[in-house]
Amino acid sequence: MNHKTIVVGGGIVGLSIAWELVRSNQTEVFLYEKKQVGSQASWTAGGMLAPISELGFQEDDIFEFGRANLFVYKEYLHRVSIDANLQLPLELDPNGALIVATRRDDKDVLIRQFEFYKKRNLNVQWLQTNELREKEHLLSPTVYGGIYIPEDTQIENRELCLALKQAFLNCGGNLVEHAAVYSLYVEDSMCRGITLDSNRNVLADGVVVATGSWANYLKDMKIRPVKGQLLILEMKEKLTHVVRSPRIYLSPKSNNTLKVGATSEEVGFENYPTAGGMLDLLKYAWETAPCIYDYKFLELDKKEIYDLHLVMVEAVTNAIVHGNKLDGEKSVHVTCRITEDGLLLEVEDQGNGFDPTVIPSPLDAENLLKVTGRGIFLMKQIAQNVSYRFSTHGTALQIVLNRKKKQNQTE
Repeated sequence: MNHKTIVVGGGIVGLSIAWELVRSNQTEVFLYEKKQVGSQASWTAGGMLAPISELGFQEDDIFEFGRANLFVYKEYLHRVSIDANLQLPLELDPNGALIVATRRDDKDVLIRQFEFYKKRNLNVQWLQTNELREKEHLLSPTVYGGIYIPEDTQIENRELCLALKQAFLNCGGNLVEHAAVYSLYVEDSMCRGITLDSNRNVLADGVVVATGSWANYLKDMKIRPVKGQLLILEMKEKLTHVVRSPRIYLSPKSNNTLKVGATSEEVGFENYPTAGGMLDLLKYAWETAPCIYDYKFLELDKKEIYDLHLVMVEAVTNAIVHGNKLDGEKSVHVTCRITEDGLLLEVEDQGNGFDPTVIPSPLDAENLLKVTGRGIFLMKQIAQNVSYRFSTHGTALQIVLNRKKKQNQTE
């Protein structure tokens, strides 16, 4: 196989393209990501697949495209699950979506929207207040009616990111993370590859740009970013449907969390949360479902922070000493994600690689007075999962620290 394709960008789109290409067995595929795959918009998004809810009055082509995509999404998730060797396959949420009028003026807007849907023979239902609250009893008793859309759905987008990464690697793809692409490498008016920020050119027969709004940095494509703020709450009583109003969406997930989003702000690549953005999200969420008043913000407790510190120290020390062999010219990349379920920690060295699975157990009699293996042993005692990924770029240690489920206490 002499054909080589480079995919730039490791979000859901870039990962999907790279995975499909490597499955075709027609080309060798290299995926370049400036940070870690799935760490930008694909990680932060609400995960909704809603061609009907998001249909505008003059968007026929994009609606038909989105609806056709939704019809094949179940098969797509099935194939990803198989290639990623998932024990629990990825699935679509079967409960549908609600669009509700939380203010009197909203009702006229939604009735017009409902009539537009019916003219297109879409499967939608208008529900009065009591019917809405029978379907979703946690809605505010003051809602003014709304639309039920059985076809609209959602996915666990963070699980999809991780599954796509594993499927791509399992099928023989080459992943290069923490490698920023500076520009396309053009010669004789033809794209011949990419130029990394180290000014090194990487040649390829084909290049796919899947960097979203960052595409402008590679080529002037007239794409601009729109910032969306989102917050995640831990539910007490569980919402069962995706709920929208003209100002907000509430996206309940299977792990008992609720994604509340999203603002829409023309502020360039600014990506930090603001007090005003959080205030608006909470106000509109409470207006839609007052139960969120008692929901908890997700945070780490002291024990989880202590465990993270111990694991981080041991993992980074191993990477410096055993991976890079104390070579000051080599780096260690550390990525930590706080998710609804816990922490995902990855520590990657740039050494020739070592196999942590063959390190002797420090509990064996002959090793009791030796320090070898103690770090890996400690990590395995603290973490719920410790795995490794080997490549020509070094060894990546991947650690999962599950969050402790707090039990309700009664006096």
